[in-house]
Amino acid sequence: MIGLEISIQIGNEKRREFLESFETFSRTRNNRIQCVELVLLENVTIPNCFLWMERWDSEDALVEYMNSDRFHALMGVVDTLGKLQDLRIVESISTQDWGA
Repeated sequence: MIGLEISIQIGNEKRREFLESFETFSRTRNNRIQCVELVLLENVTIPNCFLWMERWDSEDALVEYMNSDRFHALMGVVDTLGKLQDLRIVESISTQDWGA
């Protein structure tokens, strides 16, 4: 499995709008391009600093998504409501793969 992690710093005045945008993105999914998991985490030590995490079954699916209008819309939300801190593509390893 492969993942996309986006670190975002949001201004306090844009927090509610950002969280509403996350809800919208998590409810509306493209039937042809599905991510396995979508999670939003907030840093407890830095106010309004979020980690947007998506998990995908394959690199091909992630690449297709990153070339889609949906991904570009997400980046537009980040640019409009906050500041992109970091964007990473990561490989996910399940504990099931360890025989646990």
